[in-house]
Amino acid sequence: FALLYIVELTPALQRVLLAVARNWHTLLWTALFTLLLIYCFAAITFYAGYTKYFSAGATGAGGNCDHLSHCIFTLVVHGLPTTGGITEKLDKPEFGHQGDDDESYGRLVYDFMFFVTFNVLMLNVVFGVILDTFGALRQQRESVQAFLATTCFVCGRDAAELGDLEAHVEGAHNLWAYAAFIDHVMLTPPDRRD
Repeated sequence: FALLYIVELTPALQRVLLAVARNWHTLLWTALFTLLLIYCFAAITFYAGYTKYFSAGATGAGGNCDHLSHCIFTLVVHGLPTTGGITEKLDKPEFGHQGDDDESYGRLVYDFMFFVTFNVLMLNVVFGVILDTFGALRQQRESVQAFLATTCFVCGRDAAELGDLEAHVEGAHNLWAYAAFIDHVMLTPPDRRD
């Protein structure tokens, strides 16, 4: 865990963590919605008979869907992390056999919808939330910098009213004097602060 100290030393990593942590509730709801969609696709897999496309002889995760819960687990573990969706873990449908073409076309639609839903839409929703938070953090940082460049942070007077803002801040309102005063107050026992 000592390597996590690098986060404390790097402002860029702090902003990344803040961008994720600030919208944790939105990301949590997105994850729950993703699990709901996985359940829908698992139900389609289980009840539409697509379980036969899983490798023969395998059971549970990475194999066939003996139960609906196995299908959900298989789609989460093997469908989400792959770039091509669940298609990479399933046997390919065969065309040209009498009567099997309708099911094979249905399977192609299923594979395409899985890819679009999870690898395109849901992933971009997560990226959108995080990027939007980065934009809001940048805007907030720029507004604080603009305020500090045009206003005395202690008395709140405008730079146009003061003339030389830098001389005013360093002379009339010395930052280090205020920091020393706050430090003195914090180190003074509470019963002696009267």
